[in-house]
Amino acid sequence: PSSKSISKNNNERYPLDVIHVHYGYPHALSAALARQILERIGKKKPAVITTVHGTDVTVLGRDRRYKHIIRLGLELSDSITAVSNYLKSRTVSELGVTQVEVIPNFVRVCEYDPEILLRKFSPGDILAGLGWSSLNKVVLHVSNFRPIKRVDRVLKVFKGISERMSEARLLMIGDGPEKEKAVNMVKEMGLSDKVKFLPAQRDLKPYLLISSLFLLLSDEESFGMSALEAMAGGVPVIATKVGGLPEVIADNQSGFLIEPDNTEEQVSRALLLLQNEHLRRKFSMEARRRAMLFDAEKVVLKYEGLYRSLLV
Repeated sequence: PSSKSISKNNNERYPLDVIHVHYGYPHALSAALARQILERIGKKKPAVITTVHGTDVTVLGRDRRYKHIIRLGLELSDSITAVSNYLKSRTVSELGVTQVEVIPNFVRVCEYDPEILLRKFSPGDILAGLGWSSLNKVVLHVSNFRPIKRVDRVLKVFKGISERMSEARLLMIGDGPEKEKAVNMVKEMGLSDKVKFLPAQRDLKPYLLISSLFLLLSDEESFGMSALEAMAGGVPVIATKVGGLPEVIADNQSGFLIEPDNTEEQVSRALLLLQNEHLRRKFSMEARRRAMLFDAEKVVLKYEGLYRSLLV
């Protein structure tokens, strides 16, 4: 059968109750248009939920070429959710919408349990594949290598770490426009034997298993999903005190929150955890406890409750 007939049959058999889209542009407006089309052809009118995640508000929402389109898409939604209180406040201030509910990002914390992961992965094999050994202390950074992620800052902090801790190694995972610049910086800083780059990975769990510390030194983060994944895996986080990160990371418990340009403090806090295994383990356990606040079992219930409220 043709794609048109398949679409028609599915629409008749499974009428939509809710359309839940992510990102205010272009999906919010697309969902609103889809609902209008269904209504015009006599089909059930579904509720529309839009979840904003960050750049759709903090970047595009400030661009006058997109601002009004994004605002319209949000205003046509029956419900708007944001992944942090910080992003909620930015959505209200940048786009003028007022009814925004906070429902955070989530992970299945049980899937990151180091004890379970040790049955699936061999840390020795993972380290050997990188050319490292169990004597090395691995610092991890994961991002999309956009300018806002400040991979240059990550490298400067790691240089400070490596100058005082020869066994430290840095693993950079991801792809993006700043990656080539980062590779060149590593060469210029004389860190080629201590830094490895990997492309974006479907599954970060094996690399969390070998990591002692996670660095997230962005200029802005609406939530910090990579930090949450690290915490779920029991990896303490050194992060910048920006955006929604203070809502995810408990300062001086599951990691440290430090002002963006305070490189010296970022280095010293990193060394504190890397050189004091007892303290690092304490932070590791607290990181997993903190991550439980964002466990899928809890957060998905909030979405289910929202769906039910719109179906009344």
